Amino acid sequence: MVAPRGESRSDTWIVFELAKRLGLAEQFFGGDPESALAQMLVPTGLTPEDLRAAPGGIALQLETRYRKYEQNGFATPSGRLELHSERLRGVGLDPLPDYVASNVLPDPRFPLTLTTAKWLQYCHSQQRNQPSLRKRMPEPLVEIHPETAETRDIRDGDWLEVVTSMGAMRARAKFDHHLAPEVVCAQYGWWQYPDGSGDANRLIDGECFDPVAGSNCLRNVPCQVTSVAA
Repeated sequence: MVAPRGESRSDTWIVFELAKRLGLAEQFFGGDPESALAQMLVPTGLTPEDLRAAPGGIALQLETRYRKYEQNGFATPSGRLELHSERLRGVGLDPLPDYVASNVLPDPRFPLTLTTAKWLQYCHSQQRNQPSLRKRMPEPLVEIHPETAETRDIRDGDWLEVVTSMGAMRARAKFDHHLAPEVVCAQYGWWQYPDGSGDANRLIDGECFDPVAGSNCLRNVPCQVTSVAA
């Protein structure tokens, strides 16, 4: 284990401290992470002290139960697997899954469509300061179809700029023959550059979100891509 540097804190510490300062400690095990861990371990018969005493791990002989839904049903109001969601209907939303066309209007300035994705080398926006991981992916990448790149004088590995109505970011071009020619795919989480130039969040409208799930519009953003000098 490495001791925290400076004022750095774990995600768990941050979450529990936020809960306490917002008056939500009772919903977070009294604001005590140790108590939370102990409660989570109750079904196993172990305690946090047991785990600390066995840094190599503890193998448990647990019973695997199949078809648990036959005993207690599913976690829905009806207890059944619902294609017609009673919860959604109860809040005035369409209870059936249906395709809803995007309300993004065509814009001749942005003929391409930006989507974003996570890459396996990193966990969300973390660990880009780890040398072993940074060697595997030293710079942000944007996947682009070779035909699309050719019309823009972009070569594989060139620095390029992705522009939307919200902002711009820079990244290295990575050719992908399997990508649709009208689509480019950027990585998220590259906030480390001083000017934020590698961060795909600069391209996303923070006021655009799904009314049901609440997620941002990360998959269908009109954009343009151009080659830039490194």
